[in-house]
Amino acid sequence: MNIFIRAYGSHLMGMGHLYRVNKIVNKLKKIKQCNITLFTQKYSEAINIYKDINVDDIIEIPINISIEDEAKELEKAFETQYEICINDQLSTDKILAEILTINSNKS
Repeated sequence: MNIFIRAYGSHLMGMGHLYRVNKIVNKLKKIKQCNITLFTQKYSEAINIYKDINVDDIIEIPINISIEDEAKELEKAFETQYEICINDQLSTDKILAEILTINSNKS
């Protein structure tokens, strides 16, 4: 099973999303064999947390990426088929939300 998770975290915005993702990933890995991809922004202070999260792949995008460029990166990420898509972001731009919704309804 392929699982896609979009979550960002930094000392400025808070690390709660990444800590929550860490717990979710650990639980999923215990109950089901799965490949998990984390889609996140590249914050230097979050690198140690990324190392602790037991994901199979991390897609890092620049911090100040435009919505249009992030949409392109999301589209590229969804060239892989995911059975589950988790978006752990409170504020998600409409364009990005549409990409996530379309791709989470494929299976």
